[in-house]
Amino acid sequence: TAWRYPIGYMYNTIIFDLDLTLLNTLDDLCATMNYVLRNFGFKERTKDEINSFIGNGIKMLIKRAMPSDVSIDIYNQGIELFKKYYGEHVMDYTTVYEGVIEVLKELKTLGYKLCVASNKDYYAVEMLCNHFFKDLLDVVIGTRSDVRSKPTTDMIEFIKKEIPNASILYIGDSDVDCETAINAKVDGLMVGWGSRSKEVLMSYGFD
Repeated sequence: TAWRYPIGYMYNTIIFDLDLTLLNTLDDLCATMNYVLRNFGFKERTKDEINSFIGNGIKMLIKRAMPSDVSIDIYNQGIELFKKYYGEHVMDYTTVYEGVIEVLKELKTLGYKLCVASNKDYYAVEMLCNHFFKDLLDVVIGTRSDVRSKPTTDMIEFIKKEIPNASILYIGDSDVDCETAINAKVDGLMVGWGSRSKEVLMSYGFD
C-alpha cells in the first residue's frame, strides 16, 4: 500500500534500503563490476547499464553484466573476485546523499527505531553502516546464508524479531523495494533520486 499519512502518525520503526537510498554507491559498484569484466576480457558496462542491473544483489548484478553464455565456472569466479575487490574498495567513491545524516539524527531524536535492509552481502552492509551511520541505526541486515535477499520478506521478518511490536515504514528506491513492501504488507515510501524513475515507482502504487 502507498504511504499516505504524515510520518509519526502510525510508525515507530523506519527501515531504509541502502544503495541509492541512503548512500550513492553507484561509482564503486561500477568500478568493481568493470574490474571483474576486464579480468575475464569481457566488454565493460556503462554506468547507466550497471544502474539498471542493480537492486537484486551481487550475484544478479554479475549475471546481468556478464555475457549471457558465460560458463558457470567463470560466473562463480566472477562472484568471488567481485567480493574480494569490493571488500577492499567499498568506500573509494561512495558518499552519503545530502541531508541524510541530518534526517537520521532528527528521527533518532524523535524516538524512531532506524534500520537498514540491503541486498548487499552482509559484510559490505556492516562495513558501510559502521563507517557512515555509526550509533544511528538499531538493526542492520544484508544478504547472508540465513537471510534471503529482497523482495522476499526475510529481512523484514529479521528486523521484526529484533524490534518487537514494530510498526514499519519501509523506504527504498527501486522496483525491488516496492515488491518488498508489498510482500511484507508494510507501508512504503520511495525516494526519487535512486535507481528507478518516478514513473516506475508510481506504477506500483507508491508515493
